[in-house]
Amino acid sequence: MISLIIPTLNEEKYIRKTLQCLQEFRKNKIIEIIIVDGLSQDNTLALSRDLCDKVISVKPGRADQLNAGALKANNNLLLFIHADTIVNPENIYELLRKYEKIEWGYFHLGFRTRAFKFKFLSYCINLRSTLFKYATGDQCLFVKKKLFKKVNGYSSLRLMEDVELSNKLLEITKPKMMKSIVYTSARKWINDGYIKTILKMRVLRFLYFLGLDTKYLEKLYK
Repeated sequence: MISLIIPTLNEEKYIRKTLQCLQEFRKNKIIEIIIVDGLSQDNTLALSRDLCDKVISVKPGRADQLNAGALKANNNLLLFIHADTIVNPENIYELLRKYEKIEWGYFHLGFRTRAFKFKFLSYCINLRSTLFKYATGDQCLFVKKKLFKKVNGYSSLRLMEDVELSNKLLEITKPKMMKSIVYTSARKWINDGYIKTILKMRVLRFLYFLGLDTKYLEKLYK
């Protein structure tokens, strides 16, 4: 019923733990797992092959990787997952329970750390998604295949492809924000600095809404 699409690029540190949480559903044919790799130079693919159903290799670029995975998906509900985000059985069960009533949506977000500052950050992210009806990729966007095709999938952007998709889908119907939580790594905020990363993402999103080409946004991001 559900196709999980995971874009990867040098994710050997995280990918196996992400996939292991999903094997019960995979064995029962409730889900299929599709890895779309952007030409990793580490052991990502070697660590993934026995835990997924399909492996696709394409040029790196998250939007294009996600679209490539969607083209190979056999099931009616597409669930897009980052390689460092854990989807638990609770998340899958909630999707199954609400399958008939949802067209697209995302989950509440949590971080894989108990630090208060990340609890506060996740609260702000979830409040933003509740108020403004859009999500980032860490929140595991899901969408019925028919609707995904109707909006022509992800726009081929270098950054903000998840926000762009949310906006296109919102023009057609409102999202469903799931009550259950997906847990993502805080590595971006830890490696680049907590305050610095928050400010950088705010500036990038503001420039995106002003219409700046995402090629330039990607340079600023890196």
